[in-house]
Amino acid sequence: MKRSRPLLLVVPSLQEAWEDAIAPWFNKVLPGAWQRKLPALVVVPTRGQLNDLKARLIAKGFSHLGLRFVTASSLRALLARDDTTPAAEPEHLRLLLAIAASELEDRPNESEALAAKAVARAPALLLRALDRLEIAGWKFQELGLPSFAPVVQRFNELLKKCGFVLRGKTDRSRLQQAARGRREFSHVLIIGFDGAHWTEWFLLRTAVELAENATIVLEEPRENFSDVDLCWIGSWEEVCGEAQRAPRATAAVADSLFSEVEMRGGAQTAKRFDFLIGTNFSEQAEAIARQCVRYLADEKCT
Repeated sequence: MKRSRPLLLVVPSLQEAWEDAIAPWFNKVLPGAWQRKLPALVVVPTRGQLNDLKARLIAKGFSHLGLRFVTASSLRALLARDDTTPAAEPEHLRLLLAIAASELEDRPNESEALAAKAVARAPALLLRALDRLEIAGWKFQELGLPSFAPVVQRFNELLKKCGFVLRGKTDRSRLQQAARGRREFSHVLIIGFDGAHWTEWFLLRTAVELAENATIVLEEPRENFSDVDLCWIGSWEEVCGEAQRAPRATAAVADSLFSEVEMRGGAQTAKRFDFLIGTNFSEQAEAIARQCVRYLADEKCT
């Protein structure tokens, strides 16, 4: 199926946008999700946001069949399944960088030796900086830090010998392959990412490229916005076209997340929930099977 142009929505806040932007997406995608050949995908930054979306759908009586919820890290693992070579683990990269630095601790140049000792003790900081530079498309030499140059050069040599690449380079090459490859998802919804998530830029772009239909929901910058947030929205507009702004919610925002009735325990749930507990997969499967038998034996079962 030909890929449609991604839809970019900018909302006042993700909480207010549920009724205007997020819920309509689920209403459109969920009914036939289990019948489609390709799965639908929802991408969020944290597991907390993921669990919140699932709870909202359960409260509305929706099934998750045919729909996958992922964070950025689990999305990267999902896309890595088709890679010809396994991705380098962060601990392996830190070890290689520490080894490269330890080899240069006795250099005659004092500043280079001190830099090597610092990296050997805490390689994660420099590794994170190198990864961000790779994502931004910069070279380390452009930073003007000659004391660290020998460590970085030796680290790159070790990377080449081991066949490893930095995460940013992997994400960038995966995006290039996705632009030429086949679609992997019927619908993709990306929610909750902002200017603090630039490290996931190519990863999210890849998810959009692999989707037949993609929707990106961004939060409108608040009063204390930064140029980074504006650049984040502007970069998505270059990919998706001009953002559409969802209508602002008219309801006043209360100080409490729950009503007084809910806090007193008087709220009535719309559905009945059954909780099944098993110590292992076999017991859980057996409990589910028994519950299905009870449902089928009920005269009201349709």
